[in-house]
Amino acid sequence: MKKQSLRFVSLLLSAALALACVFSVPAAARTPSSAQVPDTAAASVFAPGGLLYKPLYRAADKLLNTLLTAINFIYPSPAYPDKAGYVSENFYEGSGAFRDEPQAGARWRLGFASASILTGDELDGKHFVGGITAKSRKTVTEIWDDMKIRVTALSDGSGGTVVVASLDAYGLANNDVREIRARLASYAERRGIVSINVCSLHQHSVVDTFGMNGDLADALVFNPLKHLAGFRNTENGKNPAFMESLFNVAVDTVERACENMEPGRLYFGSADAAEYVFDKRPPYVNDGRLNRLRFDPDNPQSRETMMLFWYAHCLGNGASNTQVTSDYPYYMEKIVNERADANFMMLYGAGQSNTMNTDPQLLGLSGSYTTLEKIQAYAAALAERMLGISPAGEAQIEPLSNIRHSEVFLPVDNEVIRFGRNAAFFQNTALRSGRGLEMVTEIGYWELGARLAVVFVPGEIEPALVYGGALSEAESWSGQPWNYPSLQEMAGPGRKLLVAGVANDQIGYIVPDNDYMPMTAPQSKGVEFVSLGKTTGSRLVTAFYKLITEVR
Repeated sequence: MKKQSLRFVSLLLSAALALACVFSVPAAARTPSSAQVPDTAAASVFAPGGLLYKPLYRAADKLLNTLLTAINFIYPSPAYPDKAGYVSENFYEGSGAFRDEPQAGARWRLGFASASILTGDELDGKHFVGGITAKSRKTVTEIWDDMKIRVTALSDGSGGTVVVASLDAYGLANNDVREIRARLASYAERRGIVSINVCSLHQHSVVDTFGMNGDLADALVFNPLKHLAGFRNTENGKNPAFMESLFNVAVDTVERACENMEPGRLYFGSADAAEYVFDKRPPYVNDGRLNRLRFDPDNPQSRETMMLFWYAHCLGNGASNTQVTSDYPYYMEKIVNERADANFMMLYGAGQSNTMNTDPQLLGLSGSYTTLEKIQAYAAALAERMLGISPAGEAQIEPLSNIRHSEVFLPVDNEVIRFGRNAAFFQNTALRSGRGLEMVTEIGYWELGARLAVVFVPGEIEPALVYGGALSEAESWSGQPWNYPSLQEMAGPGRKLLVAGVANDQIGYIVPDNDYMPMTAPQSKGVEFVSLGKTTGSRLVTAFYKLITEVR
């Protein structure tokens, strides 16, 4: 224990040194400008594209990572289990062999249910707001609207039932998703459920369900002390009572959705809405469309159900405020409920660096307006486009459902992420592999009919990995090529691929390897700070390729 205590003291000194080094990086390396480098020739050397621009940022990044590596070495970390002894639990592989044709007499059956996940205790000073790690206690001060879980259960009558839940949350770790599955295990077996997916809408202004927004003192001081003592009651931004309630509500809502299943027809349609997204980072590749699945039940008294795939970050209230709002998806649902008398749920798509374009002129706002009015205007604009999809613009989807999932083990090369996991800022399942760590996560591939598919991605993926168009050798930060096919190419040219992001896990940003850049570089836009590492993109693409070649 004495040796460990000395290591902890060394850690605090190293952390102070790291902070000092980070803030003492030469100004020219952080934000070059003519004011900092008055000589024109010198300025051009330090400017983007200049001779020393990339070397400086690479050097700063290497220094930061070296210091963090040293800190992580002496930091009292949790007792990570060894990868060799890992046993997979509460993981669903999906349906059996993929079929090419619907069975005779096949019909779609769909059930929908939703519920609030708020408990009424959110203003007690013990519930943190997700979205950004803050220096002060970022606890909830006001509730603007609801936080909900929405669940669709879908079956073609022969391939088993697929459950897809959409959660108003910044993210949910894979081990928490598996807790929900564990509580549903016996029910799922009785009902023939072959896949349970919990997808987060990635709002930055809801009660923290991921953990990274808790008290810094707990994470940086008390959690490591608990690790030293062998205790497991580490604390982060997740409120235990809120999480327990969430698990129970999720189980109940999944069961109600399954009990509500009824026959009908499934349609797919889309509408252009590219102008409502602002992409902050090249290569500026996006789908650009509001992609909608619509279920039309046989019973004329039943509600239709609409499932929307859209890819703009829910950042209408920013990431640093303390009001709880589920942002534009909540208000889209309200409009769809009222105007179309339909159920609504949204899934967050391939939106790595995409955020809402809230230009007042685009949204029809004038004069002064509140943040909430801005969010509502954005929701109204998208809802109008989506509800404007006519039956003539839709394609009917044959009752054929094939789904398969695969576990993936991803190395944690980013020392910032490793430090965050050591400090229990988040608690995704991590395994010790040699001297390193690997995260346990999963991906999924779901075929609907002959012309449509969905990929379940455990984080925020660069759209170019999905649709093609990644930066070339000359354009990328590394100067290396990206030699992988897109996920869309793997799915096949005759099948449109939709993305359900932050699905069954939150592992952060997923970047093409050749454009993984120093986290201190301005062009990073903060992406590399919250990415597992520089090979995450290629490893996930390779895992998807392996999965799809096994079933096709």
